[in-house]
Amino acid sequence: MTARTAHIDQFTIDRLPAADEQPDFLFDLPELEYPEHLNAAAEIMDRHIANGRGPHPALITPEGTWSYQQLHETINRICHVLTEDFGIVPGNRVLLRSANNAFLTACWFAVLRIGAVAVTTMPLLRAHDLVPIINKGQIRHALCDASLKAEMENSRRQTSLLEKVCYFGDGAETPESLEAQMASKPAEFEAVKTLATDP
Repeated sequence: MTARTAHIDQFTIDRLPAADEQPDFLFDLPELEYPEHLNAAAEIMDRHIANGRGPHPALITPEGTWSYQQLHETINRICHVLTEDFGIVPGNRVLLRSANNAFLTACWFAVLRIGAVAVTTMPLLRAHDLVPIINKGQIRHALCDASLKAEMENSRRQTSLLEKVCYFGDGAETPESLEAQMASKPAEFEAVKTLATDP
């Protein structure tokens, strides 16, 4: 029996190339023998916590150092916001818009942990670049650094698809900010059991 995808929203899966048009994926080395179910975010993060590396540095940035435990808990709190407050289900696409920083990393892992599809964009993109991405990907949710709010709102006015845009980072200190919404959320979240082959 073939395992079923975890994606409730199968938009991405339905748009993959036909099987005979895809490359041959060879996993014949022992270290490439992945289990049938694999959540990339859980695989990468959870083992550090399980192996006692929670207090160790995970991310070192000019703004400071995040431990594995801090990153893990931030990811899980974001997961609760995405699933409970935004209603995101596995397979939904989530637009991520930010410069490279620790909080974007946490958002990216959270999207994967809930079984959704991260669509990460460069800060340089403007509305005329973003709107086609949003429309083509049928993206309904976005997490955006507050420093990029003007162009995100400009994009939002040009498409009816975006249902929820949530801002984070400096300048997002409002009750609607991602940080405010995740503050009361639990620090644990069970990763969605995605197939190793789910996009």
